[in-house]
Amino acid sequence: LVPIVSDAEKAFLDDSKELPSGPTKMPVIQIDHGAGGKDGNGAFVLPDGSVIDGDEGITGFILAHFTTRAYYSKGFDPKTKTPPDCRSSDCITPDANVVNPQSKDCGTCPQNQWGSEKTRGKAKACREKLYLFLVNPTFGNPPIAALMLPPTALSAFYGGQMVVGGKIGYFDQLKQRHRAWQVVWNKITLQRADRDDVQVGV
Repeated sequence: LVPIVSDAEKAFLDDSKELPSGPTKMPVIQIDHGAGGKDGNGAFVLPDGSVIDGDEGITGFILAHFTTRAYYSKGFDPKTKTPPDCRSSDCITPDANVVNPQSKDCGTCPQNQWGSEKTRGKAKACREKLYLFLVNPTFGNPPIAALMLPPTALSAFYGGQMVVGGKIGYFDQLKQRHRAWQVVWNKITLQRADRDDVQVGV
């Protein structure tokens, strides 16, 4: 089950990190996997450039969430910010304006199969990302930011919705325990095991 992408979320993707940042852009919190931190678990990089240790975590109310896909035939280079060869805003079909669509739909795309990324073991060549829209007054003005999480966060957040036979995810726990999950104060931390992983909890 893939979350439905609203018009507002699509607008955010069209105006996201692929373009130079500016005062009208949604602030984005990124993860520096190379940062050592106290336990070598990486760090969060806030929009203003400040760094929060992954063990301390990011807190806030989750207002919205959605996933995206992006495929780079030559790999992603953060220095050049080259647009991906193919990407999807809804994880179902490629966006209409992609440079080189790899398939008519994401489900049967060869780049979305386990092991298609030859340099990362069993990983997929087309990488998924999870965006959480968090509200926290400490973020500044506006007090909202999009937290961009790696593919390993999907199973922790969505659980059985995204992984066949997987355990219940954090989002389902939120809905079960709190009908109005948007008013729950959350803490998101980083944990490195055999791979980068993301643990989310109240």
